[in-house]
Amino acid sequence: MDIEAEQKALGPHSQLMAMTPYIQTRFAEGSRPDVRTVRGWIENEQMQGISYGKLYFINITSECWATGNPLMDKALAA
Repeated sequence: MDIEAEQKALGPHSQLMAMTPYIQTRFAEGSRPDVRTVRGWIENEQMQGISYGKLYFINITSECWATGNPLMDKALAA
């Protein structure tokens, strides 16, 4: 998928944050997951994000609205 198609799929109001600052902000010291773990979450669609080459970005707008219920999260994302 190209960049324009990914941005369109995310929606016009989605905000993206680079993966490393997201991990440092979201998780407490001592419990931060490895960047490979978060990359896997994005690739397995457990977390909304996109990649541009080797750079990964988290859709922080969808993370704010996440319920923890995968079925409900998919319904809200639609």
